[in-house]
Amino acid sequence: MRQEHSNAKPFSAIGIAVSYDPGAWFVMGEWGHIDSHSSIGNKTGWYASGGYRFGKFTPYVTYAQATADNLSDPGLTVSALPPFLVAPASGLNAALNSILSTKPVQNTVSVGGRWDFMKNTDLKLQFDHTRIGAGSSGVLSNLQPGFQLGGNVTVFSATIDFVF
Repeated sequence: MRQEHSNAKPFSAIGIAVSYDPGAWFVMGEWGHIDSHSSIGNKTGWYASGGYRFGKFTPYVTYAQATADNLSDPGLTVSALPPFLVAPASGLNAALNSILSTKPVQNTVSVGGRWDFMKNTDLKLQFDHTRIGAGSSGVLSNLQPGFQLGGNVTVFSATIDFVF
C-alpha cells in the first residue's frame, strides 16, 4: 500500500544559538533538534556555557545534554520465519540495534580554564564528566569488545591553541 503525504519531509533540522559577551564575562548557549521519519529518529541537543575573564585567565563552566528516541528496535520477528532465515534476520536485528545505540544520550558537565600566556597563544585545561544514558554509547567511538552501554566517562584535557 502506498501512502501519500502532502509536503512530507523525511528529515528536518532546526537550531538556535545565542551569545552575550560584554567584555569581562560571557554566556552562550545553543539548542538543536533533528526530526527524521526513519530509523534515525529524533535527536535533541543543547548546551549552556559561561565564564569570566580575569586578565589573561578565563575560567568557564559548561553543561551539555543530548537526547534521542528509539535506541533499540525489536526488528524482524524471527519466530515467524523459516529456520534457515532465523540467523540472517537475527544478524540484521543486531546490526540495526548496534546502529541505534550509537545515538548520543548523555549529559556532560565541563569545568575549565584558558590562559593567554603569549600573543596569539593560549593554554586550555578542561575537566569533563559525562553520564551516558542506558542503551547508548554516547558520542564514544572505537568501542572495544566487552564495552557496556551507558555508564560514566571522565576526561581531562590540556591543549595549546595558537593563531598564525
